[in-house]
Amino acid sequence: MFMLIWVATHSSTYSCRGWWKYQLYSLCIPMLDKWGRRPSLSLCLVLSGVSCVTMLFVPKSLLWLNITLSMIGKFSIAAAFGTVYIYAAELYPTPIRNVGIGVCSSFARIGGILSPFIAMLNVVAKPLPYVVFGLMSIFGGILALFLPEVLGIRLPETIKEGEEFGKNQPGPLSFIFKRLGCGGNEQEENRTPDVKYAMVPVNGAASTGVDVPV
Repeated sequence: MFMLIWVATHSSTYSCRGWWKYQLYSLCIPMLDKWGRRPSLSLCLVLSGVSCVTMLFVPKSLLWLNITLSMIGKFSIAAAFGTVYIYAAELYPTPIRNVGIGVCSSFARIGGILSPFIAMLNVVAKPLPYVVFGLMSIFGGILALFLPEVLGIRLPETIKEGEEFGKNQPGPLSFIFKRLGCGGNEQEENRTPDVKYAMVPVNGAASTGVDVPV
């Protein structure tokens, strides 16, 4: 998925990637806290893919519409790029979190290598780059629905917890129905109760201690 987002993000020109990009990242913070990681990432990927594919059916004479669709796609994929690093870091258990992010980032570099060659597919067929980039984003957005939600849930701290993480959460269809108001609140169902901590002596010394869950 990292490679997918990198391909779509770096396939367009580098113009207009200044101030608005950082404004967009700041808008992602309330979106992640309000909707959660899974729906935010899925929505951004699908919206960027739909915008890219829709441009195939817009006449070149409608320049304003082409620019609007391209900017919507660019905004969406930039938001997905900012979201996926937060989401991926929360999905990996603590012992392998750094390694996991490094592996994902490596695959993202592969996407950066492939993106110019995909853009050159217009030599074969004019619509081909739009189709490839658009369908990849849509496919990635659908796959994101199969990931567990982490908003308000205790993150995995061991490999074993990472293997079991998200198994008790509903599937993509149930998740969509609940988000549409057709079911319960998934966040409340999967929220881990708050863990209380207390100071305990270390090495028999009463003046020092560490916080441990009780």
